[in-house]
Amino acid sequence: MDDNFRRGYHTNVFCRPSCYTCQYKGFPRIADITIADYWGIEKINKNLDNNIGTSMILLNSKKGENFFGQVKDKIEWEYTTFESILPGNVALTKPIEPAKIDRRQFFEDLDKGTFDEVVNKYFPLKTNADLSFRQKLKGILKPYYGLYQYLGFSPKAYINFLKLNYRKNTESDWMSGHVIYTMPSSTFDIHPSAKIIIKASLLYGKNPVKGMRIPTCLRMEANTTLEIHDGPLTRYGTMPYNLRYGAYIEIVNGGRLTIGQGAANVGLTIMCAKEVTIGNGVRIGRNVSIRDWNGSHVIINDHYRNHAPVRIEDHVWLCTGCTIMPGVTVGEGSVVAANATVTKDVPPHSLVGGSPAKVIKENIEWY
Repeated sequence: MDDNFRRGYHTNVFCRPSCYTCQYKGFPRIADITIADYWGIEKINKNLDNNIGTSMILLNSKKGENFFGQVKDKIEWEYTTFESILPGNVALTKPIEPAKIDRRQFFEDLDKGTFDEVVNKYFPLKTNADLSFRQKLKGILKPYYGLYQYLGFSPKAYINFLKLNYRKNTESDWMSGHVIYTMPSSTFDIHPSAKIIIKASLLYGKNPVKGMRIPTCLRMEANTTLEIHDGPLTRYGTMPYNLRYGAYIEIVNGGRLTIGQGAANVGLTIMCAKEVTIGNGVRIGRNVSIRDWNGSHVIINDHYRNHAPVRIEDHVWLCTGCTIMPGVTVGEGSVVAANATVTKDVPPHSLVGGSPAKVIKENIEWY
């Protein structure tokens, strides 16, 4: 509701007047086919909930069934019970509520002024003073609930949380949610001069398996930097960065590691001795390795790079077991296939695979 357009959209200001008194609600439907968003699909079938929208299709007549029969082999579909569609789709049975403002005057004013001016007149953004007591209380309790939600009742997790977020060279803000939530099996070896800048929350060592204690490790030498930064809203919402268990991250030799919004599955390894930058919306599969340094080992030839910055741009998918080597830039919107070894730059919106990785497809989109 921070967005000017969405505030009007969700309060039904922009709808046609006929929508307030729709004559086509209820059952039986007048149309042969009804298509809608399947709100609540995550409660019915999680396999169909991929967070990019699942459609609900009602076949209301024989004609509708015949048309669906012509396309059903080209789509992924499943039957669902009639009762499951109703809780999340009230619009099937009831018209929407009329806007609570003078809609006619709103559009007359819109012809004369700018959109932002008219919005601020009719439904301005609420300030803290406008919030109800319940909303204010919810805002106060939210950080405490987040702490309990992620750390549970583990004393070790809370000790790790305090040690990491409230050390001298850590920039954090608990009340804003800009902290690293440390799981019980998390371990740290951080030099006092190492700097941690937290501008967005991160779940460090998330483990959904009860009783398993595979550690997640962070080692930072003197004068190194770790930064977790915020980014634009993606289809995954505003959840904390989910770094799952078994990760091993080393930042040495004055290196700087920057991580945007995204998620990494189990077993991530990052070796940073110069500069590793991971953008927003990057999804990392199991047992992925990212390194900008090969240690003290050197091959004597004209082309070998022992250390060079690595850059993973926005909306990249690094699949299971792939390796990103020093000096590589993976372009925006690209996919690195499972077990690929990337030794040179990946063009934007490309699918690469193999060892060494080569471009398999260009101009791709992924979700």
